[in-house]
Amino acid sequence: MRTYTPKRSRLQVESLEDRVALAGGTAALSSLHPAAEVRSARGGGAVLPPTDRPYGYSLTDMSQKTAPFNVSGNDPQYYPKTPFQVLYADSSKSTLESVNGGTAVTGGNKFKHVSPETSFYVPLLTVDDSPPILGGKDAFPHDSSTAAAYFFDQDQVGVTDTEIIVDGKSTLVGAAYLAGPVQTQPLPDGGGTHIITLGVFLSPMSKGKHTVEIKGEFAGEFFRTAYPTLGNFLSEDFTYVVHVG
Repeated sequence: MRTYTPKRSRLQVESLEDRVALAGGTAALSSLHPAAEVRSARGGGAVLPPTDRPYGYSLTDMSQKTAPFNVSGNDPQYYPKTPFQVLYADSSKSTLESVNGGTAVTGGNKFKHVSPETSFYVPLLTVDDSPPILGGKDAFPHDSSTAAAYFFDQDQVGVTDTEIIVDGKSTLVGAAYLAGPVQTQPLPDGGGTHIITLGVFLSPMSKGKHTVEIKGEFAGEFFRTAYPTLGNFLSEDFTYVVHVG
């Protein structure tokens, strides 16, 4: 995915940056499978089960903490104070291009001097209720019971092919890792007060150089209707280089 950073965009691709949360494919919710087990990367960086609460934080807590940062195009003034290193794209170095009838955003970032004791939080894609609301105000979920259908179904937002790859080890990230809708203070991308985030925690990594890649795509009817100029999909592919030690 190329870096797409519309400051007012409702969708954000994780750092797709503006969070039109990109993923990368056309699979429906039924074809997305949450990680059934911790997929350990050599030297740490394991994807933790979605119910884990490192440092007492849940995925829902981190969705709320990172919301202003995620929807702002990763503006440093909104970077949250938490025990985690949040992995995010440098929007100034992202690129966007038209491919195969859609739009792809690619980019990444480098993180240096990370402590071997540090855990990580990695948001993949988000959707919030700042205008334009995907599908309209009545479509946005009021609680978690309908959030997965709204987020993943192809006749709605249609997020698909969401994946995280840590040092070559791949984990599909499905509905079990979805948090929200979470209530927030008015968001900087248009004043919305609720956000849904697909994200994961990673365990600490051993000293040395590590690579974390995230992929995903928006391809549903609500997305295509709200952003016709982006084509049939918006995909993201971001690579983070982490230097530990």
